[in-house]
Amino acid sequence: MKRKASLTLMEQAIMLLVFALAAALCLRAFFWADTRSLESAYRDRALIELQSAAEVLKQHGGDFTAAAQAHGGNVENGCWILTFDESWNLADSGDAFRLCATPEPCNTDYLGGASMELTGQDGRSLAALTVYWQEG
Repeated sequence: MKRKASLTLMEQAIMLLVFALAAALCLRAFFWADTRSLESAYRDRALIELQSAAEVLKQHGGDFTAAAQAHGGNVENGCWILTFDESWNLADSGDAFRLCATPEPCNTDYLGGASMELTGQDGRSLAALTVYWQEG
């Protein structure tokens, strides 16, 4: 009788170990999925902000100063820079996200261009695009 009880206890300990291992793997998978979801949300918002800034830049015919006055941000060394806080609000000194638009030379007459990139806190690029507009 005692031998059968110890075997049952051993079986229960092994089952507990298997369930603990499965729970640890599930938690790791959930953490990975949450991280990927957050990265995707940041990338989506970065693309929205880039598109918005590109439309403003095209509206002003590539004039970075006029675009900065209309949309926000400032112009430094010929580049239009927008900074955002963690909630994606435009900020004067936010360091969470940074959009930088730099002029790009174009070999076609009457066509101007700019390269735009939005980076995160760690300096990694979240999204980038190149925008062109017709100059008069």
